[in-house]
Amino acid sequence: MKYTIASVISLLLCVATAVLWVRSYTRYDEVRLGVERNETAEVFLIASDNGGVLLFTDSKPLADTFKPGMTWTTRPINRAAKMPATFWARHNFDALNWNYTWMIARGVEVPHWLVVILTAVLPAVFVWRSWRRPSGQARCSTCDYNLTGNTSGVCPECGTPIPQKSEAAA
Repeated sequence: MKYTIASVISLLLCVATAVLWVRSYTRYDEVRLGVERNETAEVFLIASDNGGVLLFTDSKPLADTFKPGMTWTTRPINRAAKMPATFWARHNFDALNWNYTWMIARGVEVPHWLVVILTAVLPAVFVWRSWRRPSGQARCSTCDYNLTGNTSGVCPECGTPIPQKSEAAA
């Protein structure tokens, strides 16, 4: 059951990332979470643009304009922006480390396709396992052990009692 729930959540993340991937070529989307901590403003950000996903955190001295909480913003892509210098940055693989006097920021950028593949693995394994398993085999409900030929009434793998079929059903 836990595996099924994890597969569904992973599949939803995969579809959402694919939608953001397509949208990222025309719109810049970002979700910010601002937290006030020890007289500092901590900001956690997830952004999507030009085929990449940016995970970012920064901290700076607390200002009067800082508003804690979550915000979502979107705007058109700036097509006049300069092309990144390195091969990896052009393909949305980048590590960010900015140390300014007024802000310390760290982040990582990865391409959407990588996130789509990683979130598609769990649902793919789930589907592959369900297609691979023959439907007529008796299986343990706890550990999925093959119980074909078992007459003891207990799973030899995990010890779970197996309900016996009634003679009327046979």
